[in-house]
Amino acid sequence: AEPLDHEDTAVPYTPRDGEGYGLVEAPRGPLIHHYCIENGLIAQAEFIIPTVHNALAIERALRVAAERYITAEQVDMELERAVGRVVRAFDPCIACATH
Repeated sequence: AEPLDHEDTAVPYTPRDGEGYGLVEAPRGPLIHHYCIENGLIAQAEFIIPTVHNALAIERALRVAAERYITAEQVDMELERAVGRVVRAFDPCIACATH
């Protein structure tokens, strides 16, 4: 690809009816998006964010942590740290995901 030799990168266009999909690998996982355009306006937009892809695995891992640290007699205070580790393992903050 050639570097741009000028600042103006805008391309004139006229919106038209239709729909489109996109998929990008975001730092936390796949991001899928879908748009429908009607009369030059966005009539519908749907997003499937990375957290959705990981939800079942996160839920199962949290259940394991809960079963390990919660008993009929007590709640082990290590539970808070364990839950944090589980969530960050599947859904890290943007700073953690990009370094």
